[in-house]
Amino acid sequence: MEVIEDLLRAFKSLLDDEGKINVLWYNSLESGIAVNSFNPPVGKEDLAELVDKHPDVPSSYIDFLKIHNGASLFESYSSELKMNIGGGCYLYSAQEIININAEHPIPDYLILGSLLDGQMLLINKEDNTNSPNERPLVLWGEVGDLTHLHVDFTMFLHRYLTAQGASFWEWPNESISRYKANLKHRKKNWF
Repeated sequence: MEVIEDLLRAFKSLLDDEGKINVLWYNSLESGIAVNSFNPPVGKEDLAELVDKHPDVPSSYIDFLKIHNGASLFESYSSELKMNIGGGCYLYSAQEIININAEHPIPDYLILGSLLDGQMLLINKEDNTNSPNERPLVLWGEVGDLTHLHVDFTMFLHRYLTAQGASFWEWPNESISRYKANLKHRKKNWF
């Protein structure tokens, strides 16, 4: 729990009293504001029910729930509209994990959260690559396509916070020429 606790403490020290943080949006090269919100710790009964129904929940996610029973990370904020306008990542509470996996079961997978661009954050319950308690995360898109992230929950959270909510898992697949073409498309004459 110490790693998750230290990571969250360091990240939250960067936020203002409303959970806002100034960010550099990766895809647009513009600055903006993102909002983060954290639920209080999970109750003992809810945690016991989650572990009973879903013993495959990673131990690092359980550590997270003991600190914050769910969170919304890097949701875009519009200063003009004075409201959150979407995006980011939503990490489910214990009860939300129980409910969504009962309502929308995906064989061999457990839903832990969602990226607010329509993807679900999952673990493969059958993948013991790292250890039985720390399975790698997978993204499930709207059309059922899977993206293996090759990170466990602790590594995902650390990288997601460090990348300011950007899709860090796509970066290794981006060539220099594609990167520069994307930048030129977004900002004319940038290079």
